[in-house]
Order: sequence, then C-alpha cells, then structure tokens
Amino acid sequence: MATVTKLAQYDNSKGLTQKEAISTANRMNSRILSNKEFDGRLVLSDTWKSEKEVYPAWTGTLVAFKGKNEKLGDVVKYTDSKTNTTYLFEVPKEYQKERNAILVVNHGFLASGDALIVPNEKGSIVTYDISDKSQVALLLNFPSSDGWYSADNKFGIPLGNGISSSNTDARYLYKVQNYVGLLARGDYFGNSYRRGVDAGVRPSNRFGVLISTEDAKMGAATLKPEAAKGEITIVANGDFKAALAEAKQEVANAAAVLKDGVLAKTQEFFAKIEAQLKE
Repeated sequence: MATVTKLAQYDNSKGLTQKEAISTANRMNSRILSNKEFDGRLVLSDTWKSEKEVYPAWTGTLVAFKGKNEKLGDVVKYTDSKTNTTYLFEVPKEYQKERNAILVVNHGFLASGDALIVPNEKGSIVTYDISDKSQVALLLNFPSSDGWYSADNKFGIPLGNGISSSNTDARYLYKVQNYVGLLARGDYFGNSYRRGVDAGVRPSNRFGVLISTEDAKMGAATLKPEAAKGEITIVANGDFKAALAEAKQEVANAAAVLKDGVLAKTQEFFAKIEAQLKE
C-alpha cells in the first residue's frame, strides 16, 4: 500500500521545475505519479476537486519524440526557450530508425533501489540518464499535431488517428514538434482541459508534483486513517519539517506494535531526510 503526498503545489508558478521534481523525488525514494495515474484523478474520478492547488502538475512520465517522419536517431534534443538549457534523451539502439514514434518511461526505482530516471546536468545541458534502458517503451503512430486521439492503455498517451471529443476515451494532445521532458496535466478544470495531455511545456516552468511513497518509507503514513480516503499530506512549501516531526512522534508512539524491521527502516528513512534538510 502506498500514500499519495503533495511534494509541491503550483501556487502561481511557485512549484518545482522538472529537474527539481525528479531530483527531489529521487532523494526521497518517492515515485512521481504517472500520466496514467493523473488520468484516474482528473478524468475517471473527482479526486482533483480536493487537490486543485496542485495543478497544473508534472507527471512522472518522461517522453522523447521528434517531428513528423523524422527518425529518432541516437539522441532527441529539446531546448527550453526561457533558460536556453538543452535536454537530451539517448535513444536505445533498437529504436533509432523509428519514425512518428514516442519514447516513454515512468519515474520509479529499480529493485536495487536506484532511481530509474536521473537528470545529469553539465553546464547548459541536462541529460536524462535511464538506469535500465529496457524500461524505455516505444509507442508507434504518435500524432504530428494537436487534437483528440485514443490513449494507449499502459501510459495514457494519445496515439493514432483523430477521433471525436464525444468519445469518453478520447484525450486531447498538446504538443510541440520535438520534445524531451515530463508530460504535464491539469492546466484548467473544464472537462475538456482535464482530458488534456501536454507534451511540450518548458521544463523550467514551476508546477505542482504528487508523489507516491511506500508506507514503510513514510513511517507514520500507515497509521493515518485519512490516508485510505485519498487525502493528501502537505510536505512542501514550508510544512515539511513540521510534518516530519509529527510523523516521527507518531512512529515513536506506535513503536510497540511495529515489527522491528519496519521500525528500523522507518527510522533510517527519517535520518536520511533530516540529513538532506541540513545540506
């Protein structure tokens, strides 16, 4: 079981950049919610109504694609027009000859505990290193223009030929010609906007972020009954230290009923977070 937590809220562009979102989530051993998961919150349920302050939000779904009929080649590049930072995604060899396709990988962690997506910044260039390239998926028939399309079942990415917006399975694709970065969701809350998938937002924009953390790593999260109701705990924008202190106290109160292994892992997690806060 996992708990959804608010890492950052939009708050009039006071959220996190893409790089900050990924790097922070990696340090916290927490997974950024995928595009498919956001679809469940924005379209398939009313969860969004209780978390409006988060949106627009970065998803944990990293994509890379080129323009119409272009081969993917050995690397896909995108330059942020605001910061002039160039983002690179190295294309697995078996996919380099594909055209009209999109590469996709969801943020997460390997069995070893290593982060799957790691931003490697050198000067004005950020390369997204993928720890296990077998996790990179290739989706064919990626559209060359904005419009309503059917979304694939695994990632929720619009593909194929255009369809009517009256089809409840249709999702609206916003895109640029070539891109490397996270998909964004929830610019507005009208029904059509909530169904929009944005593949072209500047990585330097500051959006909200939702993360999923295993209960053992969150410590007290398993003890909070409201977690089962889908409520969100604020751990950013000034509230993190207070939330951490409260969680530590709740774990201490429940130490007698926690298994030794769970208690030790929880205390180790808290120690790592406190060390990061002092950096």
